[in-house]
Order: sequence, then C-alpha cells, then structure tokens
Amino acid sequence: MSLAVRLALTLSQAALLAAVAPLVNGFIKVLKARFQRRVGPPLTQGYRDLAKLLVKENLHAAPTSALFRLAPAVSLTSAVLASATFPCVAFGGWAASGDVLTALYVLALGRFFTALAGLDAASAFGGLGSSRDVSIAALAEPVAVVAVLVLAAGVGGPPDGAVLAGVHGTVFTSWRLLAAIAFFLVVLAECARVPVDNPATHLELTMVHEAMLLEYSGREFAASTLAAQVKQTVLLALLAAVFLPDGLGASGDPGALALSAAAFAAKLFGLAALVAVVESSVAKLRLFRVPDFLGAAAGLAILAYVAREAL
Repeated sequence: MSLAVRLALTLSQAALLAAVAPLVNGFIKVLKARFQRRVGPPLTQGYRDLAKLLVKENLHAAPTSALFRLAPAVSLTSAVLASATFPCVAFGGWAASGDVLTALYVLALGRFFTALAGLDAASAFGGLGSSRDVSIAALAEPVAVVAVLVLAAGVGGPPDGAVLAGVHGTVFTSWRLLAAIAFFLVVLAECARVPVDNPATHLELTMVHEAMLLEYSGREFAASTLAAQVKQTVLLALLAAVFLPDGLGASGDPGALALSAAAFAAKLFGLAALVAVVESSVAKLRLFRVPDFLGAAAGLAILAYVAREAL
C-alpha cells in the first residue's frame, strides 16, 4: 500500500478519535448521572458546549503573553498527533504505526504548555493548578513508560504501536492484565479523573486541571476543553488497542474491518464506563495521598514485569 494511502488512513483515524472525544466524555457523564439517580446531560452536550464557546470572543488578562494564546493550539495538536501512533481498528502494513513512548511525551508537551499558560496569567489558582498538575505528572509518566516497556519486552521488539497491537491471545495473561491495570490508573491521573481530581468541581482550591483553564474564554477555552477530551479518548484508545488488542483485524477486508471497528468501539466505551464506575464508587483523594495511589500503579507495573519474566 502506498505511503499516501497509509497517511490518509492514519489522518482519518486521528480525525475520528478527535470527533468522538466529546461523545466519550458525554457518555461518562451520563453514566455517572444514572448511578446518582439523575437524568444528566444528553450525550451530545459536549458538542453543544463547544459550539457555544466557538462563537464567543477571547478575553485575556493583562499579564498574559503570546504563550497564553499559543497553549490551547499546542495542547490540541499534541493530543491529535498522539492518536496517530497506534492502530485502533486493524494492524498490519497499512495501519497507523509509531513509537508509543513518543506518543506519551507528545501528550506531555501539551501538558507542559497548559501548565505554563496557567502560570502566565498570573492567577493564584492558575499557578496552584499548574504546580499540582506537573507534580502528579512527574509520578504518572514513569509508570506509563514502564507499563509500555513491559509490553515491548513481552513481544521482544520496540514499543511500536502496530507491533504491540498485533499480539493476540495473551490478553488474559497475568502480566498483561497487571500492566493494563497500572496504565488504567495512570489514565485516571493523566485525565484528571476521580480519585486524583474531580473534573466537575467548582471549588478552586481543590481544582487541578480546571484551575489552569480558569482564565480562558471563547475559542481558546473551546480548544483547551477539546484537547483534554481528545487526550482522554486517546489514552483510553491506547489502552484498548495496545494493552487489550484482541479484536483487531489483520487485513483490509471490509467485513473484517467492520467487526474490528465494532470490537474497538465496545472496548473504548467499556473502558469509559469503567471510569464512570470508579468515579461513582470512590471519593477524591486528598492531594498528599495521590503519590500513594500512583505508587500502587508503579508497583503493579513492576509486578507485571516480574510476572512476565517468571513465565
């Protein structure tokens, strides 16, 4: 298959993940509302909120610089680029491929600019959120890297998205499940979900991610919000496609692709449902307990490596 066709398929996958990101986030909100015996917002509320923000003007605090205006675009672009490094529906010579570790650090680039933007506004709450976010990231990123390297060691190759997704029949081995659980805990931290952060909070003193976005408005706030939703969808898709790859097809046959797409969608929304279950079952941790939470994730990742070596 030509390079142009592969590039078109990869870009289509990235665009699709970005397009469904508000739907995935809305699905989590709807399930949480149902668990709390509330009606909750419609599934498409995320798209309505973005459309409303896109017609509003951007307002900037006096201390802000060009960095504040650049951060939303960088954050959104990094999330979209990360979605093009692993196959979601099928693997093989024509699927999306790239270094998964690079994808993690491309996402970290977006976080870096968002944290700088929180400081750039000279807001007390923005600085507080930036400080907390980078502190949590410093603990979460190594765990994600170790979990990916455990998978790479399991296949005896590089941490290439297509290579890792092409391993079938080992999903329910102990070491792979441990690595998947460790990565899922990292996803909760990276996406500012309970028990690390509460995305629905209105209390500035308890905010982490949302505190960095308090000074944004209009189209820039829409871009920052969409970037967070795309990042969440990309990490859940990475967990579904790379850590739990069963269901991905190996050919471009339309029938096989349809089945693979259905399997991927089921895994993606199943993981989103798991996020809703966790958020409805546990309370938000106090900030000084977050290292214990991520330490448990690190222990699971290391245990996954030990279990793989023992087999």
